[in-house]
Amino acid sequence: MKRAIISVLTALFFGGVVSAEELSGNSFQNFSKEINSVKIIAAENIKLWKNIEIKPEKIIVKSDKSQYISVSAYVNLSGSGFLSSQGRASVSFTDRVVFRDSSGQIASSRVYINERVSFWARDNHHVSQNVYINENVQLYKNGKYIGSLYIRGTIRVSGWPSSNHIRLSGSGYLRGGFYLEETKK
Repeated sequence: MKRAIISVLTALFFGGVVSAEELSGNSFQNFSKEINSVKIIAAENIKLWKNIEIKPEKIIVKSDKSQYISVSAYVNLSGSGFLSSQGRASVSFTDRVVFRDSSGQIASSRVYINERVSFWARDNHHVSQNVYINENVQLYKNGKYIGSLYIRGTIRVSGWPSSNHIRLSGSGYLRGGFYLEETKK
């Protein structure tokens, strides 16, 4: 890959197609027009930068805009279960949340979180556990589907067992992000 990039840059700069001054400012569009006339031989597709892709025999310059989008949701988990005589407990934690970006334009459909955690506990001793969450979230922008991403995170839950019953709860934010590429029409 490094050899291909060096070859491309050498061909562009020393071949007289483009100079370093031309790569700054508004002349990048001129660069993208000129670069299509350079013949490049590559064995496979190579992504040079996020908007320049080298394919066998040609270079494609994408002028689409891309922006990083961060979505989050406040999760409030609670669950209860029974404590066995040996001290083993298994508790399911649930919540329903909607992930949103800061503008409110991008949101998920309602996500049902249901995670089961098993652990050992003793009667009248404080219990603190991590709930590991891994959810596939479908995202929409102004009601139109734009893609999905996996959101992973950990929420700490805690509580006190009493006789053979235990109730744990905890809350926190889950966050995830992705690059949204807007195509020109």
